[in-house]
Amino acid sequence: MDYMTMIKDYEPQEEEEISDKFLCCVCLELLYKPIVLSCGHLSCFWCVHWSMSGLRVSHCPICRDPYLHFPTICLKLHFLLKKLYPITHNKREAQLLKDEQARACFSPQIDEPKAKLQSLSVSGEYPSLVNCFMLMILLYLDECSNTEPLEDAKTVNVHENGLPKNGISKDDLLCSACKELLVRPVVLNCGHVYCEGCVVDMMDRESEKIKCKECHVCDPRRFPKVCLALEQFLEEYFPEEYSSRRSGIQKTLALDSKGNFQKYYKEGTSSSDENNNNNSLPRWANPACDVHIGVGCDSCGVYPIEGERYRCIDCKEKMGYDLCKDCYETPSKVPGRFNQQHTPDHRFERASVRQLLLNLNSIGILVGGPMVHEGRDESEEGPPDSDVTTSSSPE
Repeated sequence: MDYMTMIKDYEPQEEEEISDKFLCCVCLELLYKPIVLSCGHLSCFWCVHWSMSGLRVSHCPICRDPYLHFPTICLKLHFLLKKLYPITHNKREAQLLKDEQARACFSPQIDEPKAKLQSLSVSGEYPSLVNCFMLMILLYLDECSNTEPLEDAKTVNVHENGLPKNGISKDDLLCSACKELLVRPVVLNCGHVYCEGCVVDMMDRESEKIKCKECHVCDPRRFPKVCLALEQFLEEYFPEEYSSRRSGIQKTLALDSKGNFQKYYKEGTSSSDENNNNNSLPRWANPACDVHIGVGCDSCGVYPIEGERYRCIDCKEKMGYDLCKDCYETPSKVPGRFNQQHTPDHRFERASVRQLLLNLNSIGILVGGPMVHEGRDESEEGPPDSDVTTSSSPE
């Protein structure tokens, strides 16, 4: 290594002052590939994954709110943080990529042009030639804007064109339904963001499920709470318009003191140990248990899977690719929770529940450490007479 390279490596880099609301509650660093839990609190993709229990209901590290589903990355928030803190964001990206390479387990690859195209294809709105041409222009303008040095992310001063110096505009924070500035933002399990009032309008009164207007996937959870960190950012960056939008919305909602629907159930109580009153052992320790310990659904994100589980036999990644019964019977175009190369023509087999021989050591490992979402494993096969069927992915 020559001296010029050494000097370059040791050059002091500009430090960015990260707002506390955008620090992960687990690793205490800038949120990277942010996940928004049903309670509205934020954490990094891997921090959520490793803090979830592969045995039973998981709990938010901040409010201890129970949850069962591993949400999809919120792309709108991801790109917002990338613009706000470009230097820190790039450092986090490089650091976590090394960690993923060492483990041979990768989080979903996020690329802005691909993300825009994926949003169009998943929703069934395949762009016409004119739309493709306009999209190319937009992407070109994005590239041009990234060539100029970025200003200090701490300032909110405005250029002559009305945009903050870091490039944040109202267009970065529009509701996916009303196409207006987000008001009391709610993030669904699929990662798409809506105004709280718009989510109420999207809810089916009979099934009490919320169907996303972008990906057309139903949220399997209860009514999610407002993401307060994002709401505070909106109030700070767009104070006048946010106040006007909020006061202009005249919706009558049956809300409790926390601003959420009273009648909705607590997520995950059906699988919690508190409901297992007839057995002194935890549910997962019962020999008749149908919980697939340490294995989650790559579609809806339920973790662990309870009941029937279907495993892709063509996905070779270490993380594997699994579906719960509901997602297997109602397939969608939503990709896996990780960076699997799964395609609709892949084949599935029904996987049996592994029977565990528990002792003090195994209990200590199961309770004390994170459960790895495993791929296909020979030790996971049931006995010769077990119910294992092979099929293709349902159309």
